[in-house]
Amino acid sequence: MTAQQKQIVKFLQTLPFVESDKIGFYGCSYGGTTAMFVPPLIPEYKAVVCSANFNYWNDKIAGTALQKSYMFDWQYEVFDFDLANTFDHSDMVRLIAPRPFMVERGHNDGVAKSENVAYEFGKVRYYYDMYLKTPERAEILFLPDGHLPYVTPILPFLDKWLKENKGNF
Repeated sequence: MTAQQKQIVKFLQTLPFVESDKIGFYGCSYGGTTAMFVPPLIPEYKAVVCSANFNYWNDKIAGTALQKSYMFDWQYEVFDFDLANTFDHSDMVRLIAPRPFMVERGHNDGVAKSENVAYEFGKVRYYYDMYLKTPERAEILFLPDGHLPYVTPILPFLDKWLKENKGNF
């Protein structure tokens, strides 16, 4: 998938109507998984939005305390060897940083509990605040609905970081 994304970015950069320094990545659901794994390897993505996926991933993939864990789910293909022992979502965001990063989260999304999402995002925000000194580049948006792409509410975030081109990341 990373090789495909690199080719897509290369292609987009050749189009006369695309500003090559203003390409972002928005992924919802499994695309949100992609938003966590692919942009760290493609610096041409200048802003990243993870929708309907960001989570305290170790509990999600290997925990047994939550009914929403993949340990109780039919989606067997979500397991990644040794992932819970190596990276959680906040760690993956550190690989995206210092680029702007946003989480789009529906409170009624069955993928996770909002408290777990907020807990994991707190580590992201702390990193952007305390180490990068750029708290404005890490945002989370909680919305009332479920597992779906909202898109419209995150457009101000993308406009802020891509349309206005706030400099190098």
